[in-house]
Amino acid sequence: MRVYLGLAAKRPEAGIPEAMLHTVRASIETAFPVPAEVIRSREWHRPGVSLFAWTNEPDDSRTPPLLATGHDRVTGVNGNLAVPGDVDRLAGAPELSAEAVGGCFSVFRATGTELAAATAIHRVSPVYHAETPDVHVIGSRALLVSLTAFGERIEWDVLALQSMIRQGYFLSDETPYRGVSALPPSSTVTVRGGSRTVTETMLTVAVAALFV
Repeated sequence: MRVYLGLAAKRPEAGIPEAMLHTVRASIETAFPVPAEVIRSREWHRPGVSLFAWTNEPDDSRTPPLLATGHDRVTGVNGNLAVPGDVDRLAGAPELSAEAVGGCFSVFRATGTELAAATAIHRVSPVYHAETPDVHVIGSRALLVSLTAFGERIEWDVLALQSMIRQGYFLSDETPYRGVSALPPSSTVTVRGGSRTVTETMLTVAVAALFV
């Protein structure tokens, strides 16, 4: 099991507050329900951009690695690629998109100037995002994103929870946590120059078959 969390400063020249980096490291044991002694972590930092990764996998034999590093960039895959080597295609693509390769996964990528994450069509491996006055937060666990962005005091989104209570599942991209949203399927969230954008790949529309 893997967990990812990325931070991108809204003012890259100001960097990410050290207190927020400390909060991330202190919160993982709450958001990752495995014994603390089996958690292994890696971090990647540039001015204004950080990517954290954790796993309870016993060693580094699984491919792709927890963080696949390249020239001033790093890529993490949460889930499984049909072809593990396709992580290089995700890392090198001008615009990140999970549609470029096969598998059941989400992907997180950071460079010296950008933080991005993408979901596949099924969104089995979700991506969550939030923002504070200073930082954009993107991660693979909603609780971790909430703790990082807003601290230990959890604020519930009551209007979002009512759909879960009535239907047994969320009807939108809301989460139980106020201020934390889920990325739609086949979508990419990108933070560049301090600004966040979300792009969606429209699903193919089925049409009636014609018989002659």
